[in-house]
Amino acid sequence: MDDTNNKNRGLIDKEQLDNLISMLESRDKENHTVALSIIEATQTKDSAVALLLGLKLGHASEKQWKTDAPKALEYAKKLCGGAWRNDLNVTYKTLFTIITSTKQNPQQVKLFMEFFTEYLTNQMQSMGYTFIKEIKVITDIDE
Repeated sequence: MDDTNNKNRGLIDKEQLDNLISMLESRDKENHTVALSIIEATQTKDSAVALLLGLKLGHASEKQWKTDAPKALEYAKKLCGGAWRNDLNVTYKTLFTIITSTKQNPQQVKLFMEFFTEYLTNQMQSMGYTFIKEIKVITDIDE
């Protein structure tokens, strides 16, 4: 296995994060517990983007984060610093600032771009710009 694959081992990809977010959006609190436990177990400084996107898009309460992913929650607060919001809504601007200031892994930058372009597409369409079908970022990062 090459160094790139070794560096990316343990990082959450888009499909996995989509699944975790779906679990966090569920009404079933057991799904929240499982998803947060996975986030807690896989959290490293190289997976900050996945953590912050899970926090932003996941809808689990701060109480649940404190119970099931306390280290991840504290790390997220540390990363956000003065931009931390008590409603757990990490902005895309804050995410971008964290990416550039912490030199995140290219896979995590790609993950951010995938979620951000999806958000941007949806926002533009909701404002009536229906001619925008998809905004896509193409990278040379191996899947």
